[in-house]
Amino acid sequence: MKGEDAIKTIFDAFVQRKDTYAEQLGIEYTRIPKELTEQDIIDHLNGKKTLGVYQFSKDNKLKWVCFDFDGKDLTEQLDLAVKLHEKLKKNGYNPLIEFSGRKGYHVWIFCKETDGTSAKHWATEIANGLDIHEIFPKQENIESGYGNLVKLPLGLHKLSGKRSFFFDDNFDEVEGPKAIELLKEKIKEPAVFPKVIIKETIRTITKPATKTPMPSYINYLVNNGAKEGDRHKGVFIITKELFNCGFKKEEILEQVTQFNDNCSPPKPHHLITNHVNYLIQYSEKYLAQEVTEDKSYEDMLNLQDISYNGVITTYKKWFYLNNVIAIDLALAVAISRKEKMQPLWIIMVAPSGSGKSELIRPFADEKQPSTTEIMSKITPNTFLSGMSKKKSQHTDFAETLENNPKLFLTYDFAQFAKLDSEQKAQIWAQLRDLYDGFIERKAYDVNKKVEHIKLNWLICTTPIIDSELLIHQELGTRELIYRFDPNETEKKVLMNTVWENSEVLEEMRKELKTVVRAFIEKKESNGLKKIKISKETKAEIEKLALTISVLRAATESDSYTGELTNFVYEEMPTRILLQLKDLFTALKNLDDGYSDEKAMNVLRKITLSSIHPIRLKILIELHKSAPLSTTDIQKRLSIGWKTVNTQLYTAKQLGLVDYTELDEEEGQIRNWKKKNWFLGEHEVNEYLNKLNLPT
Repeated sequence: MKGEDAIKTIFDAFVQRKDTYAEQLGIEYTRIPKELTEQDIIDHLNGKKTLGVYQFSKDNKLKWVCFDFDGKDLTEQLDLAVKLHEKLKKNGYNPLIEFSGRKGYHVWIFCKETDGTSAKHWATEIANGLDIHEIFPKQENIESGYGNLVKLPLGLHKLSGKRSFFFDDNFDEVEGPKAIELLKEKIKEPAVFPKVIIKETIRTITKPATKTPMPSYINYLVNNGAKEGDRHKGVFIITKELFNCGFKKEEILEQVTQFNDNCSPPKPHHLITNHVNYLIQYSEKYLAQEVTEDKSYEDMLNLQDISYNGVITTYKKWFYLNNVIAIDLALAVAISRKEKMQPLWIIMVAPSGSGKSELIRPFADEKQPSTTEIMSKITPNTFLSGMSKKKSQHTDFAETLENNPKLFLTYDFAQFAKLDSEQKAQIWAQLRDLYDGFIERKAYDVNKKVEHIKLNWLICTTPIIDSELLIHQELGTRELIYRFDPNETEKKVLMNTVWENSEVLEEMRKELKTVVRAFIEKKESNGLKKIKISKETKAEIEKLALTISVLRAATESDSYTGELTNFVYEEMPTRILLQLKDLFTALKNLDDGYSDEKAMNVLRKITLSSIHPIRLKILIELHKSAPLSTTDIQKRLSIGWKTVNTQLYTAKQLGLVDYTELDEEEGQIRNWKKKNWFLGEHEVNEYLNKLNLPT
């Protein structure tokens, strides 16, 4: 296909916003804060990148509607897409079906530039009675942020490795230059949607007979404006309060315009006017609230979206996130604190400076310290002192935990590595007991025991935790691990994000804490719903539990030779199974739209993260190419020979690998090969593919 022609056609059809776009980095799409260029489109078409485009322009206009059919059975989803295609054709529209590249289809309708309200109303009406996974647009307009995105067609899907393609009206597959020609035909005569006319609601509000003075905090707001992100809230506040004070629409518009002029930066004036008109038109719904003089400026701006999507949007405003798994895990651990579930202890492992501690800092609740505890340092005396109750003047910390479910937060667990071996042994023993719901201490005249303890724990640490000998045996399978390590592209964007946020660190922390704590409190007050788990999902969770129990088993080795000094005993998977089951339930409770597949992706990542990273890399090398000698693997991974040798013999005892001996002139050489991954060959490839690991 002619490059320039293809690029122009794709821009004309799909790109509504050129100043930013999204790129698939790993599992999730991440917004790239720079202009979308022709080279980006070329890289997308050539499979070097996979891009997503935002549907709305800056002035809330769009030029396409997308119907998303998504499910496990591709044939069934294609049949559904064809039904919609036929319905659209009968109604005089010119739809385009696209295979998304993984597990579904998109049906596109290209239209003359229109508003989101008309497009959403039309799409909802035309889709009535059909089983459609998602419809874009999902919202009528965007007041802040960027709205939803859709993967740009004709590129590779990073998870499946498959390329997107179109279907013509005879439902034959179309790729290459023919796909561009088909796309040209589809956008030649764009659809026109009927404008949505909404009848004005009759007001039942009794406005003041005479106009009352403007409240002082509104005067302050008008004269000082607001920052980006708070402008929409400011317009709402001013309109609501002045309406209830008896101000006319023209007077309200005058004050709101002045407020907007003082904002940094101001919003387009036509958006401000439309917003005020809309609020006043539907005043019964939006503006019927009493005016009180004691409302502070901060109180009035505290109107964040505290839904799951609101939390994620707020994080993405401040952080560069390759995916949101870390946030989802933290939220799941937090909202299950009071539930009758297995305690969830998640260790988040990432390099120093990756922002992991800032991710969980908003979860601390200073207003209600009985719910959370920041555990910055742990010693053998942290929970129970060595003093008898008669001599002690203070209540032991463990006593405050009895019948008081808590969320522990540790921003940096690396301090633990500095303790001596005797202290570590005491602490590991205490942590095992704490997880199991009690703690006791017996020594000399000390005999203390506290029961009925329930702790959930979020722990941040660097990879130094891997050097702690036998952590999994020390804790006895009581912890789950999540690892994340940014690649070079992500590091550059991360540095830029840190640079931009350094001057507004306190503002960032305050906004994140407000929305995170509100979300957690709402979920805790309502309680978690019981989640029905399908047979297929149950079977996979059981398999993941078995996988963790085998692949993270450890034993002791000689520090000089690296040879094993004991047998390797795999752990029983029962506790892990309950942890994964309860984690799945908590994840599903984050949002009604949180899919089984999304929750299982988190559990799959936890599974591979819970394996020692060196062992995982060795197994992947043997999976890719075998047989290999110990020296071959050591050279490929650039790690110590003894370390490789220890992991290979551990894996051999577990039945994962085997070797054949060759007599060479230089001595006996052992060539290692993969014997069993515990999972089947197909499943190994599937997991590595889903997690974007090399196969």
